[in-house]
Amino acid sequence: MELNEIKKLLYKRKPTATIQHINKDGIYYCSHFNYEEKEIMIYFTVPLNEIGDSALGVYEDAHLLIRYITLFIIDPKHI
Repeated sequence: MELNEIKKLLYKRKPTATIQHINKDGIYYCSHFNYEEKEIMIYFTVPLNEIGDSALGVYEDAHLLIRYITLFIIDPKHI
């Protein structure tokens, strides 16, 4: 599955991204959706230096954070 295909699916299905953990490098989110009867897990990071005065919640719409989904990890046990 290619990155552009993942981004299209995020806009189409609008899943929720959930914070997994936070450290000095950023906020780590996870989102999941079904694709061809498989559950796909996507992990991505929002760098702390890009947040500025913004507020991010524990749950965010994944398609709103799509610019941070440039390097992603698909959970291999679901493929």
